[in-house]
Amino acid sequence: MKNTLLLVFLVVVIVPICNAHSQLTYSPTIDVNYEPDWSSDEGGFWYKVNQLEADVKSSPYLIRDEELNNYVSNMVCKIAGEYCSSIRVYIIDNPHFNAAMYPNGMMHVWTGLLLRVENESQLAAILGHEVAHFLRTHQIEQWRQAQSTAAANIILDIGIAAVTGVYGLATLANSGSGAAFSRKHEKEADIMGAELMHKAGFDPLEASLLWGNILEERNSDKSKESRSTFFASHPASEERNKYLKSHALTLPKVKSEDNKGSGLHAVVSVHYERLMKNHIALQEQEQTEVLLERHKEMGYPLSLIHYFYGELSRKRGKEQDIKEAITHYKAALTHAGYPNTTHKHLAYLYLKVKENSTAKAHFEKYLELVPDAKDKAMVAYYIKTLG
Repeated sequence: MKNTLLLVFLVVVIVPICNAHSQLTYSPTIDVNYEPDWSSDEGGFWYKVNQLEADVKSSPYLIRDEELNNYVSNMVCKIAGEYCSSIRVYIIDNPHFNAAMYPNGMMHVWTGLLLRVENESQLAAILGHEVAHFLRTHQIEQWRQAQSTAAANIILDIGIAAVTGVYGLATLANSGSGAAFSRKHEKEADIMGAELMHKAGFDPLEASLLWGNILEERNSDKSKESRSTFFASHPASEERNKYLKSHALTLPKVKSEDNKGSGLHAVVSVHYERLMKNHIALQEQEQTEVLLERHKEMGYPLSLIHYFYGELSRKRGKEQDIKEAITHYKAALTHAGYPNTTHKHLAYLYLKVKENSTAKAHFEKYLELVPDAKDKAMVAYYIKTLG
């Protein structure tokens, strides 16, 4: 229980996200292979986070794909330089846009982030930001700040949450002093992170483009819900976009090898269907439409783009939505790699519009493709009743 509460504090309050240090605006405050005095408050903090890391290693939300983990870890090493050996990357199956850095070198990268970055430079912007948090020891500063404010009491009120931070952002950001302190750190990490990614050969201008995309996605939300608590402890995207672009323009131009995102897409596309299914479950209709349009431009499979547009329409469930869902699912069938469940969804939709023979054909095709389907008995019943 204590470990879970501590991890939620770290994700929510502290970080929602080398030989040329003399050229950085901000210099590292720790040495290579740094460890704290284990009798100090920092040592106690590290000890607790080490225990949390042991829990993360066995978490069911951990993505263990070797190729994807190596890809992200290699990028971190390129950015962190001589500090590489102190950082361990864990990719967490969480559809929200976030990453987190911990004082002992544990880094979390959430899958929702991987769905939103368009190329390696945009991913490097987030990774550089998190590495900067680590090099500047923002975590222990924030922890000490929380001990002297009401934030320390709020920690006790969070309740049980998953070890991975799967419940996302919670009430700690409501602490005014803690939020302001964190925003100061966030901007510092943005600037240092941009310089670190630049030194590693990535284009820092992509950082501002990423935040412009996040702003577009956020502004598309037509719900009446209040602004996410994520932005209470992070600079708003408008502000971030402005100062990141301004700072990037002061740095020498660099041409990244993957500004079109081909390398990134190759490793993420293997998991794309699973990641988008988790994202669809958030029921963020407008934001998902923005994301899917961007994915279409990025070159993700059209079979899946159309399928997930179909999912959005099907889950809305109104009469016009049913027609739109059928159109999108049928479009998915014209491209290789569509999910087998496309036929099942079409079958049920055709039942709703009373096209029984077409529904039966799709039920039959579904069982042909998935003969051991868990819902085989139900589908077989429909086929029988439809004659």
